[in-house]
Amino acid sequence: MPPEGPEHSAERTRLMYRFVSRQTSAWHVRVEAPLRLGDSEPIPDIEIVPGRVEDYETHHPTTALLVIEASHTSLPRDRTHKLAVYAQAGIPEY
Repeated sequence: MPPEGPEHSAERTRLMYRFVSRQTSAWHVRVEAPLRLGDSEPIPDIEIVPGRVEDYETHHPTTALLVIEASHTSLPRDRTHKLAVYAQAGIPEY
């Protein structure tokens, strides 16, 4: 995979700050962290997962409330392959 461009990094950071300022004890923000979805372990740019950080000290989350992929060059793959993976796992928002 090619190195990440500055536009991608900046967009991910902007999105992260929007969600971090609103997190609660019911959910929290993870940035570039794996999700365990069956046989797949994608690493979305941002994910909102249920529970607290401490809930995942021994395992990766197996679901998310929201997954965000900041797409510049990866848009076709994000709209096909990754969309299918997240949909099959029952993630309600992508």
